[in-house]
Amino acid sequence: MAAFVLIPGAGTDPRIYDATIEALKALGHDGLAPALPLDDADAAPSDHADAVIRALPADGEQIVVAQSLGAFAGSLVAARAPVAHLILVAPMIPRPGETAGEWWTSTGHEEAIADLLERHGPMSSWGLDAIAEVFLHDVDPDVSRDNERYQGTPGAGMFGEPWPLESWPDVP
Repeated sequence: MAAFVLIPGAGTDPRIYDATIEALKALGHDGLAPALPLDDADAAPSDHADAVIRALPADGEQIVVAQSLGAFAGSLVAARAPVAHLILVAPMIPRPGETAGEWWTSTGHEEAIADLLERHGPMSSWGLDAIAEVFLHDVDPDVSRDNERYQGTPGAGMFGEPWPLESWPDVP
């Protein structure tokens, strides 16, 4: 039996994965979404990785699933703990020494979403309507409404820590 360890993207409480965990259990797998230090504005990806590692089961196959900004922490988990697989969902993949704040410029993100920025302003000021349009447009509106309480703005600490690895972890 595999244990799927779910790491959400920026500012999202891991409880967003409750339905996914139920579905995994129905398929005979374990699923967990460890609590992250979301209330600590200084918490960095390494702090999120540490929280995930502390929550890992002692035995069995570990499969880390990291979404968006969660790839910064997920890759650190895969480098520091016995992980069978690392699955990335719409990931922000860092270069060695790159911060999540630098990632936006390095990837040309601002140019890619120029029309959205013109309509909604800077991402840091987006309200629930903009987030719903951009990130949740293909999510059932009832599910989206039920999960609004799990959405928030990530602390500055998530964007200032340089990714500490010299290369991507050797994990499939």
